[in-house]
Amino acid sequence: MRSPESARDVEARPTPGAGEHELKFTLPNSRASLARQWLERLCRRDPAFPAAVVWTIYYDTSGLVSLAEKINSDYLKRKIRVRWYSDLEGRPAGPSFVEAKFRIGNRRFKVRVRLPYPAADVSGWDLQDARLQTLPSLLQEHGIPTRDFWQPVVL
Repeated sequence: MRSPESARDVEARPTPGAGEHELKFTLPNSRASLARQWLERLCRRDPAFPAAVVWTIYYDTSGLVSLAEKINSDYLKRKIRVRWYSDLEGRPAGPSFVEAKFRIGNRRFKVRVRLPYPAADVSGWDLQDARLQTLPSLLQEHGIPTRDFWQPVVL
């Protein structure tokens, strides 16, 4: 069995095209401190964003297909989102991204495209901002079809 120290510098990367396994767990808030301590011992902090707040604008179709896939716990799920980060006080910093995420069971495939707008700009837009309507189309050049009308629905 490896010690936690020996695992700190190991970075598991999926093979190209294989996707990643994604499992989610819930626990009572009273156990969050214990979980955080355990993760601190076993996992390396992200070198670019060691402590940050993740901000996300989720997109969906007019028929709310993505939401229905989530509610129904469909085996196949897809989502499109715009994401940026802020410091722990909520000040946005760095780049922003448009992402497409696909799940097949517990396997996750993700495409992320850096946007030409910094996080500080995107964080000030409301959901009706016309620039948000154009962002999913940037995924097309990476093989992600966006024929459905994806619109921003929730921050």
